[in-house]
Amino acid sequence: MSEDKTILLVDGNALIHRAFHAYPALTHAGKPINCVYGFARMLIRGLDQIKPHYAVVAFDLDKKTFRHAAFADYKAQRVAAPQSLYDQIPSVHALVKAFGFPAVGVEGYEADDVIATLTRQARAQKLNVAIMTGDKDTFQLVSARVSVFAPASRAQRGLQKITPVEVFKRLGVEPAQVAALKALAGDPSDNIPGVPGIGAKTAVSLLKKFASLEELLA
Repeated sequence: MSEDKTILLVDGNALIHRAFHAYPALTHAGKPINCVYGFARMLIRGLDQIKPHYAVVAFDLDKKTFRHAAFADYKAQRVAAPQSLYDQIPSVHALVKAFGFPAVGVEGYEADDVIATLTRQARAQKLNVAIMTGDKDTFQLVSARVSVFAPASRAQRGLQKITPVEVFKRLGVEPAQVAALKALAGDPSDNIPGVPGIGAKTAVSLLKKFASLEELLA
């Protein structure tokens, strides 16, 4: 394999939720399909823009992961999605199968964990990696050969390409520092508290002075 080939890694669950909320209620034969329709549109848009040589879709298998074992309140603030979203997930899986793409999930891990592992494996094979997701946690994977493609709003066309420069513009830190930023400032979207008294601005200033948590603690 060579650096001129690209693998597309799709965060299936992130796209499912985005599609459900981005597209109005649609039905076919009395069943909701807005999630399936939106997922298909975003996937086709990604294929058209990225033109990958390979593609894999990662899915969550269960709500409980190793993070829940480490921190009982992980994502505890999140409200369950409407049942009509969950009812469409089997159809999304069937859609992915119809595209001919492998669907991958690992018990006890989230889709973005699977994507992180596949990213490392792909880079070992000298493949370029395009990650299609709206999850900012994946920004820590971004490098010269790894980009995140975030679905834009319905009014915008195409996907927003996130490069190392774009990560710094958005967060104020390098991709390799994203995990440290979240450890210091916390992450409300996942109910992660962070260090008391340290917000995003303070965390960024600390990481400008100390490149890592290890240096900061020392």
